[in-house]
Amino acid sequence: MTSEVFIQGIHPSYAGASFAFYTHADPFTMEKQVLGTALADSAGFFSVTIQLDKTSRVNFLAGIYQLYFFAEPGKEYSLRLPERKDKQPEDFLNPYFQPDLIHLDMADELPADLNALIRSFDRAYYPVYNELAVQVYGRRSIPGFDNAIMHLQDGFPDNPEYFSEYKGYRIEQLRLMVRKTGAGTKGTVNFPDKPPSFNNPAYTDLFMQTFSHVLRHLNNYKGADPVNRLIVTGRSPALMMPVIREGLELGNDHLLEVVLLKGLFDAYYADELPAGAVIHMLDSIGLAGKSIKTQRYALSIKQHITRLMPGYPAPGFSLPGMNGKLISLEDLRGRYVYLMFCSAKSYACMRDAQILEPLSKRYLETISVVSVMIDHDMDILVPFMADKPENWIFLTCEGQGNLLEKYRVRAYPTYYLIGPHGELILSPAPGPMDRFEEHFLKAIHQ
Repeated sequence: MTSEVFIQGIHPSYAGASFAFYTHADPFTMEKQVLGTALADSAGFFSVTIQLDKTSRVNFLAGIYQLYFFAEPGKEYSLRLPERKDKQPEDFLNPYFQPDLIHLDMADELPADLNALIRSFDRAYYPVYNELAVQVYGRRSIPGFDNAIMHLQDGFPDNPEYFSEYKGYRIEQLRLMVRKTGAGTKGTVNFPDKPPSFNNPAYTDLFMQTFSHVLRHLNNYKGADPVNRLIVTGRSPALMMPVIREGLELGNDHLLEVVLLKGLFDAYYADELPAGAVIHMLDSIGLAGKSIKTQRYALSIKQHITRLMPGYPAPGFSLPGMNGKLISLEDLRGRYVYLMFCSAKSYACMRDAQILEPLSKRYLETISVVSVMIDHDMDILVPFMADKPENWIFLTCEGQGNLLEKYRVRAYPTYYLIGPHGELILSPAPGPMDRFEEHFLKAIHQ
């Protein structure tokens, strides 16, 4: 059952800023699930009420920061914000930009409050974790490990329950690192055999480390790839459970099912299983999983896997053109769309634009070239856009950074070819210097 959580904050530097408060929809894809939005007034004050059914970490982005705190259902939080620091132009150009993480303080926070306890524990924990990582992966001895564990266990209280579990999961991560194994052969897993608790980030981190590439380890344990064979031959998830249960010595059905999902996710991205077999298994769990959450996880992973897969719908967008008018992918139905993520500051983009111009004129009635520009400086954009054909559309992704995530843009330019019905045809597509025209003609004649 959900309860309201009231959130407020004030800092003059955030006047006019907007915030989207979110958790993650699932632990595999880490897609954002927005809980509520707020707009700061001219004094920098904002407030919002969200709904939570469990204690959870709540995040929101603010300039170069990813700010977060732990919220308990039915409580109120007055956040103390850092001085605002906006992204610089180079940050927008950098597809690998990562915000700085800050665990926020609360006004009138007490030492026994959940956020204060976790923050204090993390300050003691992460130096131990980092030093241990250096020692383990450097294959050096690990002096004082037991004393460090004892200090973390005894130096912090066992209440409230959420914090006690957080502490326990973090300490088990250290032990897992020392064992230098994840979900390996029979008997190596030391993991709570109960339904998953992904609302606790310490649990999520331990789960991800423990069951990293779990199908690979199970195959090694059973021999002759028995798990992969079951998946490739289209067997039901129910037939997989005894193999996983025996291999890991875990009994909780809900846990075993999400372990299978983790294995499918890792195996797909390691190219260890064919996409069709993974999608078939995800569909089966999505329809008949042990819980509604497990079913949602399976469908979320499938959506993540197929998002940029040829034949599946291209991620939608609605972006402003240079005149401010919104243009959506739906508006371009009936035409092929050569989608180009571009920066006017990129030499490769400028070079490709020169080659693409005569090509776009040749296919004026067939294809729309859509350049999504990540630049904000019109003095740079205007010369780049000059004298382009009428079927060449320029859009700006300002304020739509999640579109770069949806299309997994990691370099400029990045191209996709989208069909007349909104389906991905070439994903990613070659650039105009890489025989795009040949690939395009082949695609439209198939």
